[in-house]
Amino acid sequence: MLPIRTQLRSCQHLLRKFCSSESRRTPRRIIYRNVTIHLKNTILLLLIFLLFISCQTDNVLNGTWVSSHDYSKEDTTFGMIGIPPQDIMTLKDGDYIWNRYLNNNIRSWKGTFKIKSDTLVFDENQESKFPIFSRSSNELKFDRGGGVIEVYKKVAESLKYRSNRNINLVGETYILKTEDEIIDTLIFRNDSIVEWTSDRDESGSNRWLLTDHNNFKVLFIPWIGQSIIYQVEHGNLQMVIYEKNSAKVELRKIE
Repeated sequence: MLPIRTQLRSCQHLLRKFCSSESRRTPRRIIYRNVTIHLKNTILLLLIFLLFISCQTDNVLNGTWVSSHDYSKEDTTFGMIGIPPQDIMTLKDGDYIWNRYLNNNIRSWKGTFKIKSDTLVFDENQESKFPIFSRSSNELKFDRGGGVIEVYKKVAESLKYRSNRNINLVGETYILKTEDEIIDTLIFRNDSIVEWTSDRDESGSNRWLLTDHNNFKVLFIPWIGQSIIYQVEHGNLQMVIYEKNSAKVELRKIE
């Protein structure tokens, strides 16, 4: 049997060895645990970030957009190459409402949209796709193919029609004017035909339609372009015409 002192030394040696071994293993477990937690947090933050970016990308397009003009990529100075479809659409958090004026009728669509690889995709199952050529906070351009770019302009929320007063154009005559010049005289013969004359002794007639879209008053007249009526003062209509160079104009009533 070993002496007591020898047994104590042996026990102390074993204890030191055990503690030393534990001290080497414990930090590894702690490091592993910390790294695991860090990776989980990083992955979670990355997923949240990607989701946020995705939502932000779609939300950038939130608002009401109106088609204004087309142009050719080969010659941007040429301006309009034809009258584009008269469209107005509202995009809101992945949902859309789209109105198109064609042959004096309004066609309407509703559904969902997404942005995929710089393409605006409407109703994914129907594969209605619009490749985005470029976009900004107030202008959206689609590549229609064949070198043609279609331009949509964002309609300011301040142009919503907030009056309770009804707008009745039938049987009325107006002067279409800017601050500097008179453009045309318009005679709304009935609920579908408008006649116009200019100071250059030009005249003609066309169809017209006044409709509501997302609390905007939209006046469709093909040769003028789409117009948003935002105010009526003493029978005179204040509005914005959306074309290549959009402008505020007035329809001044002739008594």
